[in-house]
Amino acid sequence: MTLTRTDAIILGSIRLGEANRLVTFLTPSRGRLTGMAYNVRRPNRRFGGALEPFTQCELVMAERRPHHHIDLRQASIIDSYLAIRANLVRIEAAGRLVTLCRAFLPEAAPHPVAFTLLNGALSALAGGEDAWLTLRLFEVQLLRDIGYEPRLDRCVRCQGAWRRDVGAAPLFSPHAGGLLCRRCAAGHHDEASVEPPFPVSPSAVAFLRQAARLGLDKGRRLRPTAAVCREIELALRRYIRPLLDRQPYSGRVDAPWLEPDGAAPVVPDHRLP
Repeated sequence: MTLTRTDAIILGSIRLGEANRLVTFLTPSRGRLTGMAYNVRRPNRRFGGALEPFTQCELVMAERRPHHHIDLRQASIIDSYLAIRANLVRIEAAGRLVTLCRAFLPEAAPHPVAFTLLNGALSALAGGEDAWLTLRLFEVQLLRDIGYEPRLDRCVRCQGAWRRDVGAAPLFSPHAGGLLCRRCAAGHHDEASVEPPFPVSPSAVAFLRQAARLGLDKGRRLRPTAAVCREIELALRRYIRPLLDRQPYSGRVDAPWLEPDGAAPVVPDHRLP
Protein backbone atom coordinates (compact mmCIF):
# COMPACT_ATOMS: atom_id res chain seq x y z
CA MET A 1 0.00 0.00 0.00
CA THR A 2 1.39 3.37 -1.05
CA LEU A 3 0.35 6.85 0.07
CA THR A 4 -0.14 9.46 -2.64
CA ARG A 5 -0.78 13.18 -2.35
CA THR A 6 -2.61 14.91 -5.21
CA ASP A 7 -4.70 17.95 -6.06
CA ALA A 8 -8.30 17.07 -6.84
CA ILE A 9 -11.70 18.55 -7.61
CA ILE A 10 -14.63 16.72 -6.03
CA LEU A 11 -17.21 15.68 -8.63
CA GLY A 12 -19.67 14.02 -6.24
CA SER A 13 -20.12 11.36 -3.60
CA ILE A 14 -22.53 8.63 -2.51
CA ARG A 15 -23.32 7.85 1.10
CA LEU A 16 -22.63 4.24 2.06
CA GLY A 17 -23.77 3.01 5.45
CA GLU A 18 -23.80 5.24 8.50
CA ALA A 19 -20.51 7.05 8.07
CA ASN A 20 -18.79 6.14 4.77
CA ARG A 21 -18.80 7.92 1.42
CA LEU A 22 -17.79 6.79 -2.05
CA VAL A 23 -16.19 9.90 -3.55
CA THR A 24 -15.59 10.64 -7.24
CA PHE A 25 -12.90 13.23 -7.96
CA LEU A 26 -10.81 14.57 -10.82
CA THR A 27 -7.03 14.76 -10.61
CA PRO A 28 -4.57 16.41 -13.04
CA SER A 29 -2.25 13.41 -13.41
CA ARG A 30 -4.57 10.40 -13.16
CA GLY A 31 -7.90 11.71 -14.38
CA ARG A 32 -11.21 10.70 -12.81
CA LEU A 33 -10.91 8.41 -9.81
CA THR A 34 -13.22 6.95 -7.18
CA GLY A 35 -12.19 6.33 -3.59
CA MET A 36 -13.75 5.38 -0.29
CA ALA A 37 -13.73 7.80 2.63
CA TYR A 38 -14.31 5.72 5.75
CA ASN A 39 -16.00 7.18 8.83
CA VAL A 40 -16.26 10.53 7.07
CA ARG A 41 -19.23 11.59 9.19
CA ARG A 42 -17.42 11.12 12.47
CA PRO A 43 -15.98 14.24 14.11
CA ASN A 44 -12.46 12.84 14.51
CA ARG A 45 -11.91 12.39 10.76
CA ARG A 46 -9.79 15.04 9.03
CA PHE A 47 -12.07 15.75 6.12
CA GLY A 48 -14.37 18.55 7.25
CA GLY A 49 -16.04 20.07 4.20
CA ALA A 50 -13.24 19.10 1.82
CA LEU A 51 -15.31 16.35 0.17
CA GLU A 52 -18.21 18.57 -0.81
CA PRO A 53 -18.95 18.83 -4.58
CA PHE A 54 -17.09 21.53 -6.55
CA THR A 55 -14.35 21.75 -3.90
CA GLN A 56 -10.71 21.88 -4.94
CA CYS A 57 -8.63 20.10 -2.33
CA GLU A 58 -5.43 18.23 -1.66
CA LEU A 59 -6.07 14.54 -1.04
CA VAL A 60 -3.93 11.95 0.66
CA MET A 61 -4.95 8.53 -0.60
CA ALA A 62 -3.78 4.96 -0.12
CA GLU A 63 -4.01 2.58 -3.07
CA ARG A 64 -4.36 -1.11 -2.37
CA ARG A 65 -2.89 -3.37 -5.01
CA PRO A 66 -3.58 -5.46 -7.05
CA HIS A 67 -7.20 -4.27 -7.22
CA HIS A 68 -6.28 -0.58 -7.08
CA HIS A 69 -8.86 0.13 -4.40
CA ILE A 70 -8.40 3.71 -3.18
CA ASP A 71 -8.83 4.75 0.45
CA LEU A 72 -9.00 8.46 1.16
CA ARG A 73 -7.00 9.20 4.29
CA GLN A 74 -6.97 12.98 4.52
CA ALA A 75 -8.18 16.07 2.65
CA SER A 76 -7.42 19.76 2.98
CA ILE A 77 -9.32 22.51 1.16
CA ILE A 78 -7.52 24.60 -1.44
CA ASP A 79 -10.60 26.49 -2.67
CA SER A 80 -14.21 25.73 -1.79
CA TYR A 81 -15.73 28.25 -4.25
CA LEU A 82 -18.21 29.46 -1.65
CA ALA A 83 -19.69 32.08 -3.99
CA ILE A 84 -21.10 29.28 -6.17
CA ARG A 85 -23.06 27.84 -3.26
CA ALA A 86 -24.73 31.18 -2.55
CA ASN A 87 -26.63 31.24 -5.86
CA LEU A 88 -28.90 28.52 -7.30
CA VAL A 89 -28.09 29.45 -10.89
CA ARG A 90 -24.39 28.97 -10.29
CA ILE A 91 -25.00 25.73 -8.41
CA GLU A 92 -26.91 24.43 -11.44
CA ALA A 93 -24.11 25.52 -13.79
CA ALA A 94 -21.42 23.91 -11.61
CA GLY A 95 -23.51 20.74 -11.46
CA ARG A 96 -23.56 20.61 -15.24
CA LEU A 97 -19.79 21.03 -15.36
CA VAL A 98 -19.13 18.05 -13.11
CA THR A 99 -21.84 16.00 -14.88
CA LEU A 100 -19.99 16.41 -18.17
CA CYS A 101 -16.68 15.44 -16.57
CA ARG A 102 -18.16 12.32 -14.99
CA ALA A 103 -19.86 11.33 -18.26
CA PHE A 104 -17.06 12.00 -20.74
CA LEU A 105 -13.85 11.25 -18.85
CA PRO A 106 -13.01 7.55 -18.42
CA GLU A 107 -11.73 6.39 -15.06
CA ALA A 108 -7.98 6.52 -14.40
CA ALA A 109 -7.22 8.17 -17.78
CA PRO A 110 -5.06 11.31 -17.38
CA HIS A 111 -6.76 14.50 -18.61
CA PRO A 112 -4.74 17.44 -17.27
CA VAL A 113 -6.44 19.85 -19.70
CA ALA A 114 -9.87 18.82 -18.42
CA PHE A 115 -8.73 19.41 -14.83
CA THR A 116 -7.49 22.89 -15.76
CA LEU A 117 -10.74 23.60 -17.63
CA LEU A 118 -12.92 22.55 -14.72
CA ASN A 119 -10.85 24.53 -12.24
CA GLY A 120 -11.02 27.61 -14.47
CA ALA A 121 -14.77 27.28 -15.03
CA LEU A 122 -15.48 26.93 -11.30
CA SER A 123 -13.25 29.93 -10.61
CA ALA A 124 -15.15 31.92 -13.23
CA LEU A 125 -18.52 31.03 -11.69
CA ALA A 126 -17.28 31.91 -8.21
CA GLY A 127 -15.87 35.16 -9.54
CA GLY A 128 -19.20 36.32 -10.93
CA GLU A 129 -18.68 35.56 -14.62
CA ASP A 130 -21.72 34.85 -16.78
CA ALA A 131 -22.90 31.30 -16.02
CA TRP A 132 -24.38 30.59 -19.45
CA LEU A 133 -21.27 31.70 -21.31
CA THR A 134 -18.95 29.86 -18.91
CA LEU A 135 -20.85 26.61 -19.43
CA ARG A 136 -20.85 26.95 -23.22
CA LEU A 137 -17.13 27.71 -23.35
CA PHE A 138 -16.44 24.75 -21.09
CA GLU A 139 -18.50 22.40 -23.26
CA VAL A 140 -16.68 23.45 -26.43
CA GLN A 141 -13.24 23.18 -24.82
CA LEU A 142 -13.98 19.81 -23.19
CA LEU A 143 -15.19 18.37 -26.50
CA ARG A 144 -11.98 19.60 -28.08
CA ASP A 145 -9.82 18.02 -25.37
CA ILE A 146 -11.43 14.56 -25.60
CA GLY A 147 -11.39 14.52 -29.40
CA TYR A 148 -15.08 15.11 -30.14
CA GLU A 149 -14.88 18.69 -31.38
CA PRO A 150 -17.42 19.22 -34.20
CA ARG A 151 -16.07 20.17 -37.64
CA LEU A 152 -17.17 23.74 -38.30
CA ASP A 153 -14.91 25.02 -41.08
CA ARG A 154 -16.00 22.69 -43.89
CA CYS A 155 -18.49 19.99 -44.82
CA VAL A 156 -17.67 16.76 -43.03
CA ARG A 157 -18.72 14.70 -46.10
CA CYS A 158 -17.28 16.41 -49.18
CA GLN A 159 -14.71 18.56 -47.32
CA GLY A 160 -15.92 21.65 -49.12
CA ALA A 161 -14.94 24.81 -47.24
CA TRP A 162 -17.80 26.75 -45.66
CA ARG A 163 -17.88 30.51 -46.22
CA ARG A 164 -19.94 32.90 -44.17
CA ASP A 165 -20.79 35.04 -47.20
CA VAL A 166 -22.78 32.17 -48.77
CA GLY A 167 -26.48 33.00 -48.70
CA ALA A 168 -27.93 29.73 -47.37
CA ALA A 169 -27.46 28.93 -43.69
CA PRO A 170 -25.26 25.88 -43.02
CA LEU A 171 -26.70 22.64 -41.74
CA PHE A 172 -25.43 21.08 -38.52
CA SER A 173 -25.49 17.29 -38.20
CA PRO A 174 -24.82 15.82 -34.73
CA HIS A 175 -24.64 12.34 -36.28
CA ALA A 176 -22.09 13.35 -38.94
CA GLY A 177 -20.04 15.39 -36.47
CA GLY A 178 -20.31 18.92 -37.82
CA LEU A 179 -21.49 20.98 -40.76
CA LEU A 180 -23.01 19.58 -43.92
CA CYS A 181 -23.40 21.43 -47.19
CA ARG A 182 -26.84 21.45 -48.80
CA ARG A 183 -25.85 18.94 -51.45
CA CYS A 184 -24.50 16.40 -48.96
CA ALA A 185 -27.46 16.95 -46.65
CA ALA A 186 -29.87 16.28 -49.55
CA GLY A 187 -28.32 12.83 -50.04
CA HIS A 188 -28.16 12.18 -46.33
CA HIS A 189 -30.37 9.13 -45.68
CA ASP A 190 -29.88 7.95 -42.12
CA GLU A 191 -31.96 5.71 -39.95
CA ALA A 192 -35.15 7.16 -38.55
CA SER A 193 -33.67 7.14 -35.05
CA VAL A 194 -30.84 9.47 -36.08
CA GLU A 195 -31.62 13.15 -35.79
CA PRO A 196 -31.57 14.84 -39.21
CA PRO A 197 -29.35 17.87 -39.91
CA PHE A 198 -30.80 21.23 -38.91
CA PRO A 199 -29.93 24.79 -39.98
CA VAL A 200 -27.78 27.01 -37.79
CA SER A 201 -27.04 30.65 -38.38
CA PRO A 202 -23.59 31.85 -39.47
CA SER A 203 -23.42 33.79 -36.19
CA ALA A 204 -23.86 30.60 -34.15
CA VAL A 205 -21.17 28.83 -36.18
CA ALA A 206 -18.86 31.81 -35.72
CA PHE A 207 -19.42 31.75 -31.95
CA LEU A 208 -18.59 28.04 -31.70
CA ARG A 209 -15.44 28.49 -33.74
CA GLN A 210 -14.33 31.48 -31.68
CA ALA A 211 -15.12 29.64 -28.42
CA ALA A 212 -12.87 26.75 -29.49
CA ARG A 213 -10.07 29.14 -30.48
CA LEU A 214 -10.19 31.60 -27.58
CA GLY A 215 -10.76 29.28 -24.61
CA LEU A 216 -12.27 30.11 -21.22
CA ASP A 217 -10.41 33.32 -20.42
CA LYS A 218 -10.48 35.18 -23.73
CA GLY A 219 -13.85 33.70 -24.67
CA ARG A 220 -15.54 35.82 -21.99
CA ARG A 221 -15.40 38.71 -24.46
CA LEU A 222 -17.92 37.00 -26.74
CA ARG A 223 -21.39 38.57 -26.61
CA PRO A 224 -23.93 36.59 -28.68
CA THR A 225 -27.51 37.81 -28.97
CA ALA A 226 -30.33 35.99 -27.21
CA ALA A 227 -31.46 34.31 -30.45
CA VAL A 228 -27.93 33.09 -31.17
CA CYS A 229 -27.64 31.87 -27.56
CA ARG A 230 -30.65 29.63 -28.02
CA GLU A 231 -29.22 28.25 -31.26
CA ILE A 232 -25.85 27.55 -29.65
CA GLU A 233 -27.31 25.75 -26.66
CA LEU A 234 -29.67 23.69 -28.80
CA ALA A 235 -26.86 22.70 -31.17
CA LEU A 236 -24.52 21.69 -28.35
CA ARG A 237 -27.21 19.75 -26.53
CA ARG A 238 -28.19 17.85 -29.67
CA TYR A 239 -24.53 17.19 -30.40
CA ILE A 240 -23.65 15.95 -26.90
CA ARG A 241 -26.73 13.75 -26.48
CA PRO A 242 -25.77 11.00 -28.99
CA LEU A 243 -22.19 11.01 -27.71
CA LEU A 244 -23.45 10.10 -24.24
CA ASP A 245 -26.40 8.05 -25.52
CA ARG A 246 -28.61 10.02 -23.14
CA GLN A 247 -29.63 13.55 -22.28
CA PRO A 248 -26.55 15.46 -21.05
CA TYR A 249 -28.50 17.15 -18.27
CA SER A 250 -31.58 16.56 -16.20
CA GLY A 251 -34.95 17.80 -17.40
CA ARG A 252 -34.38 21.52 -17.36
CA VAL A 253 -35.22 24.14 -19.96
CA ASP A 254 -32.60 24.66 -22.64
CA ALA A 255 -31.59 28.13 -21.50
CA PRO A 256 -32.59 28.84 -17.90
CA TRP A 257 -30.53 32.03 -17.85
CA LEU A 258 -32.23 33.66 -20.84
CA GLU A 259 -35.05 36.14 -20.45
CA PRO A 260 -38.27 34.83 -22.09
CA ASP A 261 -38.78 38.08 -23.98
CA GLY A 262 -35.53 37.66 -25.92
CA ALA A 263 -33.22 39.84 -23.86
CA ALA A 264 -29.52 39.11 -23.67
CA PRO A 265 -28.39 36.36 -21.29
CA VAL A 266 -27.92 37.76 -17.80
CA VAL A 267 -27.27 36.04 -14.49
CA PRO A 268 -28.22 38.40 -11.67
CA ASP A 269 -27.59 37.03 -8.20
CA HIS A 270 -31.25 36.97 -7.21
CA ARG A 271 -32.56 35.12 -10.26
CA LEU A 272 -33.60 31.48 -9.92
CA PRO A 273 -33.17 29.03 -12.82
